[in-house]
Amino acid sequence: MHYLILAGGNGSRLANDGVSIPKPLVELDGKPMIGRLIDIFDSLGAESITVVLNFTMEMVFDYLYEKQSYVGQLRIVPVSTTSPLISLALGSLAISPGEKIIAVTVDSVFQETEFAAFVTRFESSNTGALMGVTDFLDDEKALFLTVSPDGAVTGFHDNYPSCETSLLRVVSGGVYGLSVHARRQAEHLARERHDCRLRDFQRSLLRSGYSVEAFPLGTVVDVDRVTDLQTARKIFNRP
Repeated sequence: MHYLILAGGNGSRLANDGVSIPKPLVELDGKPMIGRLIDIFDSLGAESITVVLNFTMEMVFDYLYEKQSYVGQLRIVPVSTTSPLISLALGSLAISPGEKIIAVTVDSVFQETEFAAFVTRFESSNTGALMGVTDFLDDEKALFLTVSPDGAVTGFHDNYPSCETSLLRVVSGGVYGLSVHARRQAEHLARERHDCRLRDFQRSLLRSGYSVEAFPLGTVVDVDRVTDLQTARKIFNRP
């Protein structure tokens, strides 16, 4: 599997909370968050790991250059955009075009076992996209999904949706399994609509008729604030 880490943002909310180091280097369970992701992907036999990184984060570049010495399949794509969709498209273009990918935002924190199950499901799936979801709500700007009993995503919502009781209502976990065709859709949207958001891309998959499925990842914490970091450490740090 080919993995993509989206780290094009500037971590302004953590910085405003007084955190002085770049978000990707903030430690969780004794490792920088970005290092934790790389190690998880490497342990799952990654064919490639591509990091899309804000070009201003010199400390993170230094860390990744050192990491490359023993994770040979690690590649870095510097970007000057903070748009997650453009970062996704640029990272996708750096990966062999005929392959599925799994993209993960650098600040999504999850259990390794739950993620491994997600990878197994996506590897065996013919779906257009597989979205990692959680019922743990901690994100200030959460993206809600409605999901049918068979796991099919029926909608993406900026606010908690009112819907028929047969549908599940969950939150995006920042983990995206994308087929070759879904990758092309992201690349096209990023070229044509520079103001397009990642959630707009996800909605476009449904409008275009792609099959989009949800996969439960258990607890996922989106680390944007110091309080999120405290929550993640409480849940995920090993004793």
